[in-house]
Amino acid sequence: MNGASAQSVGTSVASFWSTPPKLGKFRVIGHRGAPEYVLENTAASFRHALDSGADAVETDLHLTADGTIVCLHDGDLLRVAGFPDAIADIDIAQARRLFPALLTFNDFLEMTRGKPIIVDLKQATAAEVDIYVGSCQARGAIDRILFTAYTTVIADAIRRRSASASFGAFFPNGGAGLDVAVSIGASWIRVLPADYDRPTIDAIRRAGLGTIAVASPRSSFQTATDIEALVAIARLGIDGVLTDRPDLARDQRLTSVGVPV
Repeated sequence: MNGASAQSVGTSVASFWSTPPKLGKFRVIGHRGAPEYVLENTAASFRHALDSGADAVETDLHLTADGTIVCLHDGDLLRVAGFPDAIADIDIAQARRLFPALLTFNDFLEMTRGKPIIVDLKQATAAEVDIYVGSCQARGAIDRILFTAYTTVIADAIRRRSASASFGAFFPNGGAGLDVAVSIGASWIRVLPADYDRPTIDAIRRAGLGTIAVASPRSSFQTATDIEALVAIARLGIDGVLTDRPDLARDQRLTSVGVPV
């Protein structure tokens, strides 16, 4: 892969989730890869994201019936492969017959070796969190991963398994959950379009947390690329952006460095 690396935002992989970027140089995070170009959560999508300028990529995890961790957002294969089978009800061999592009988490960790990643845990139980974080520990990948915690229960499960794991508070209320995010030891917080204002971002910065935004002003749960949102993200000094089009976010970052704030 010849795309941008963690060094493009002035930090090492090991410190990617702990070192704030320079103002205007928000970190470009490929949301499930680059799904506006290539089917999400596949090896091809992650390669496309990294080759087109993403500093990091994000994925979602599920378990198959035989305990294989796979990169998949939904609990079934309907949207990505046209089959209604629940991933928890079939083993990895069956799943790959139905969806040949299905990527195991082990293969994902291997192909992103040396790259920062986000592991989204929004649908995970505490028991599943233990399995997922444990897998990252076993592969020596824990220091390059940011886990997402949508609830304090998930945050507690992450901490129980690994005291050194980094996680972000991806609460439904965004920046309004800052006090709780601080209390549970989050190092990042997801901000929503309603948080795109100077007082909110400054308050989060004073609390010592990094900010991750979605690149859309229309919905707090979508990452459709929008230039207007990317400009706002750069002007506010938001630290990272989850986007379906890493190339456009990269280009906007290049043109936004040094913008007045």
